Amino acid sequence: MNRAAIALVLIAGVHAWRPVRAGRGEEQAQESSGDILQREARLKEAERAGRDALSRVRKSRGESDPRVADAVIDLASNLDAQGKARAVEDLYRLEIDVSRKNADQGNTSVLSIAFAEWLLKMRRPADAELLARGGLDLGLKSLKAGDWRLGRARSVIGEALAAQRKFAKAETFLLEGQKDLAAAADAPDDVRQSAIRRLVDLYEAWERTSPGQGKMAEAERWKARL
Repeated sequence: MNRAAIALVLIAGVHAWRPVRAGRGEEQAQESSGDILQREARLKEAERAGRDALSRVRKSRGESDPRVADAVIDLASNLDAQGKARAVEDLYRLEIDVSRKNADQGNTSVLSIAFAEWLLKMRRPADAELLARGGLDLGLKSLKAGDWRLGRARSVIGEALAAQRKFAKAETFLLEGQKDLAAAADAPDDVRQSAIRRLVDLYEAWERTSPGQGKMAEAERWKARL
């Protein structure tokens, strides 16, 4: 059983809900009831459209098409925006299991990394690390060397390690991930920026934990590249 499959088994019964983003309740409190209802209606309509889009691409392109993973991630993003944390987790676990059963290493890898990023938002770094490691393993088997998605996977593993205060190990993965992304001409700008931001966050957290080791200077050096 590969790491992605093991990770799904380990977290299958865990549905700890946490707010999707800090201050979400305060933001809603500043909206009028009419604005809230309109926003919720738009999100629900977008959810229906997202589910339809996933169904269409699955039927027309087949399970192994990369657009299936893209449609799953879009739908998960919508559910996340609605604060449906359990639904997001259920969706990812189901879709990763489907892609794994279809021996689709590419989509399994992509979905595992996306799920790991979401778990980091939910402050579950140990679960995120296990999934991201599984995603990287599958990516190394299914993607070409130099693919930007391998750099993203390494960067996500680094963030998960940093969140567990394993700073030295995190640094290795974060630097390798950033290097991979910098060398990949087709890497999305937001993914590149996220990798750099993770390095800034790492060095700032490291400095707070162990002052006087020059980590803040490293943080400033990377911050200048944002």
